[in-house]
Amino acid sequence: MDDIDELAHLEDLGLVQGTELSNERYPNKRVFSTTEQGEAVLQRWLDESPVGEDRVRNQFLVRIFFGDRVSAERLGSLLDAYEAAATARRDHYAQVVATLADRPQSRFRAATAMYGVSQQQAQIDWVAEVRALLVGPVPSQSS
Repeated sequence: MDDIDELAHLEDLGLVQGTELSNERYPNKRVFSTTEQGEAVLQRWLDESPVGEDRVRNQFLVRIFFGDRVSAERLGSLLDAYEAAATARRDHYAQVVATLADRPQSRFRAATAMYGVSQQQAQIDWVAEVRALLVGPVPSQSS
């Protein structure tokens, strides 16, 4: 489910309310705010819900797992695209951190953006680490 579907679902549940904003110079956009019911549900979730385990479904890693079925060129292009996307996301999060740097009241939001910077940098570092392993010559197996 993408963000738009999730927001529409939350709106159907009465937890958020969307407002259409028109703009002459830019495309119209829909802005969401939490309802009173949504605030109550959010607070209950923050206060009572266990953190739980992260669940990540990464189609890129599934392709890498089956990398022996594709050409080195295809793997190289997958790695290039993944690295470029991670770099763009890292740079975006870094800009958010910079924007929030002078806003002490936004330190929690800045901390989550800092997490994003670190996660994306880890992905970039991983690509650099495994690129030669995945697209280089296959090592000989000695018995």
